[in-house]
Amino acid sequence: MKKLFISLVALIVMLTVIFVSCEKKISVTGVAMNKPNLTLGVGETETLLATVLPEKASNKTVTWTSSNVLVATVMPNGLVTALNKGITTIVVTTIDGGYTATCTVKVDEIPVADVRLNKNTLILDIGETETLIATVLPENATIKEVFYTSNKPSVAIVGNNNGIISPIDLGKAIITVTTIDGNKTAKCELEVIKRVNVTGVKLDKTKIDLGVGTREQLTATVTPSNATNKNISWNSSNPLIASVDKYGLVSAKTEGTVDISVITEDGSFNAKCEVKCMKFTSPVLTTLEPTDIVYDTWYQGSVDATFTGEITNAGTPEYFERGFVCSSYYSPTSWEPGCGYDPPVWVKVPGSGTGQFSKRLVGYCPFFVCAYVKTSLGITYGKIVIIEKQ
Repeated sequence: MKKLFISLVALIVMLTVIFVSCEKKISVTGVAMNKPNLTLGVGETETLLATVLPEKASNKTVTWTSSNVLVATVMPNGLVTALNKGITTIVVTTIDGGYTATCTVKVDEIPVADVRLNKNTLILDIGETETLIATVLPENATIKEVFYTSNKPSVAIVGNNNGIISPIDLGKAIITVTTIDGNKTAKCELEVIKRVNVTGVKLDKTKIDLGVGTREQLTATVTPSNATNKNISWNSSNPLIASVDKYGLVSAKTEGTVDISVITEDGSFNAKCEVKCMKFTSPVLTTLEPTDIVYDTWYQGSVDATFTGEITNAGTPEYFERGFVCSSYYSPTSWEPGCGYDPPVWVKVPGSGTGQFSKRLVGYCPFFVCAYVKTSLGITYGKIVIIEKQ
């Protein structure tokens, strides 16, 4: 039985060999290129495709060649790379039969369309230097060489090929970059000055309390006032508690304490403001009473009175602001803080305490007096006293 099995296997192998050896070879009859002509700019690439015929040819291997490798080269996969201006022929050849197809490749220079400088304006002190950087467009332009000139060498000179500016004297000059190809230009306006260095910076507030969800404006003053570069930047030690924008506006996010810093660009001088963010509760205006009222019947019904009041704080430092209106043209319902003859006055109320205020006023009857509380959460109107003509 074992000998019979071996005999069957041997027979199958022999039949397979006979069948394969008898299979007919399909010869190549031609080859075609997807593009007969191609135009490239220097540095550009493109892949040509060859189709060997017939589709079921046994050996579809091909080779690629360029008639002028100084103009363009070609890789075994048909990738053509343009090197220099000129014309070359790319040839694909089949291994079976030596059939060929060609593509005429023309390589052109890519002209310059524009040029740009990294800076359009520049301020330099005598003794400083700056390098201008030119960008030629498009990026694959063939000739990207440029040169630099100054319209006032007595003010500043510039390296012809490297763009390095060296101030000579106070004044203004225009530095121009020009492309060799196309004479495209870009300009930088230069001013040579005697620089005044920054010596410090300070904030209008060094410590503030903010209610969560409210904002406060900080103002920075750079010294000296005639400093050349007064640019500053703002930073929060913890933006999750309180953030600050580029103008110094602080926004309280959640409870906590942070440092808001301002830093000068020149010299890196800095100043800080401690910001305590908390949940405020509104203070209560408890009294507003006129005392020592004196009527002057001889002078158009004027009145002279001293007004006293008291505000009770609910546990956090707040401000009390009061405004007074002394005109019969106003009414308590249309009264706005700050209008009238007397400007509003700030009174600091201690935390968890009571603050008193007192102010003498003289005006015409009817006499409207309004006291109100101003907190980080807004304005809360307090009490209104109306003194009618006697």
